[in-house]
Amino acid sequence: ELLKMVDQRATVSFMANNGVKHEELQKLDAVSDVHVMKENVTMHTTHIQRTLRALIEYDQTHPMNFTDLQVHETNLEDVFLTLTGKNLRD
Repeated sequence: ELLKMVDQRATVSFMANNGVKHEELQKLDAVSDVHVMKENVTMHTTHIQRTLRALIEYDQTHPMNFTDLQVHETNLEDVFLTLTGKNLRD
């Protein structure tokens, strides 16, 4: 129930070594938000599998040469941080 209070369910991050267009990634399936800082890309998603599938399909037509792919599922600590702005250890 608490996990539903947070907009995203997971974060997908990777390095886009050939560059990336923020606007195009924002349109990928189930992506709720995208942050790009140089080669580092972070996407918040509501459905991991759909976003990963869309990302791979996108890479086939717009090669990003992505590496260091990581997926982080939202947990209760993330919910606490979102709701309070503080880490559990603070």
